[in-house]
Amino acid sequence: MKYIDTLTECANLRRANREIIVYSAGSEGTRFMDYLYYNGLLGNILCVTETPGANNQRFVNTRPVIPLGYLPHFRESALFLVAAPLSRHEWIDGELRKFGCKNVVFLGSMFHEKVLNDINSFASSGRITSWTTKNLLARMDNLERRIAEQNEVSAVHTKNFAEYRNCFRDKEVVFLATGPTLKYYKPIPNAIHIGVNFAWRREDITIDFLFAQDFGGERRDIVKGFDKIKSAIFIGKYLDLGASNYINRSMDVEFLSDKVRRYYPNHNPSRDQPIFQEICHHTLADFWTVASPALHFALYTYPKKLYIVGCDTSLDGHFYNTTNVQLPDFTREMKIGYARLKMLARKFYSKTELISINPVGLKGLFTDMYSDEYKASLEPPTDKKDSTDAESKIDAELANEEAANQGK
Repeated sequence: MKYIDTLTECANLRRANREIIVYSAGSEGTRFMDYLYYNGLLGNILCVTETPGANNQRFVNTRPVIPLGYLPHFRESALFLVAAPLSRHEWIDGELRKFGCKNVVFLGSMFHEKVLNDINSFASSGRITSWTTKNLLARMDNLERRIAEQNEVSAVHTKNFAEYRNCFRDKEVVFLATGPTLKYYKPIPNAIHIGVNFAWRREDITIDFLFAQDFGGERRDIVKGFDKIKSAIFIGKYLDLGASNYINRSMDVEFLSDKVRRYYPNHNPSRDQPIFQEICHHTLADFWTVASPALHFALYTYPKKLYIVGCDTSLDGHFYNTTNVQLPDFTREMKIGYARLKMLARKFYSKTELISINPVGLKGLFTDMYSDEYKASLEPPTDKKDSTDAESKIDAELANEEAANQGK
């Protein structure tokens, strides 16, 4: 087992690992999360995990508590940093290794003692009290604003979503994001297709519902596909005008088609945002991608099977353009979002089978299914020139041999 015993070692781990998951949500883990916050090291912490764990939505210092079973797509990429009683280290190490975690580090006894002493020192000096009071006042201001916004959300979402509750219970639904693997998807006959942004560029697929919430730059061209959408077009805008000027200054597209409807995504991505089952009265989930609210809606329809396509969570571009456009990398937040949406599905839509087609960043999270075309694309390319040259050489040698035999 690997151990760290100093704040410097902890800071070095934070710099070296862009994905860090803290184990566990007990008193040691909670104390350690506070310690990281006070030392400005909370940034790379994606969530807190534990096993076994209840399927609840809890938070430790604004980071969600996600049971280990919902994090298989982090097994190889994330650092699991264990802050738990020393007596449980051997058992925890066995559980994490059994789960497939490749990078596990434990807080040593000296570090545990330092964390406890520093937290007690912060408390006696009034730093914790000061922080708690400031944080509480900010949350009270936020709560007052949220209550005022709730009537707007309920009115708009009830009008636009109520008819879709459980409406596809006996049907298959395909959710289409626009990652490179979408080009390998073979349309499933008679399935309902829910797409995002430029998914309509797959001309051979009839898109029933489209979700979009950014229309800046090249995304203005999304409106060119509105006439291709069969049922409804959902356009997201934040209620909080200060949450994202980029989205709230988007062009007004609501009157370009009678199929357009508005929805409100949560404007606090991947922090302490709860996810609610009843989307008629609450904002839709938003984890730095329009895929979040679209998938949230897809679950609300309660299909028999929900296929997830093109959610690559990578920086490899889109199925229609594989050029990396150098956008900010929010893939780690997206991966947490998909895990939390799976938690929602298991709690409220347990009869829906979640199937990921050709997964990349989400491998292992849902039931994985791979197409022959995608598997073929992963095979090393053969050098046709070398093959042709070799064949030509053999042909030449045979011709020479035949000519020599004829000369005899």
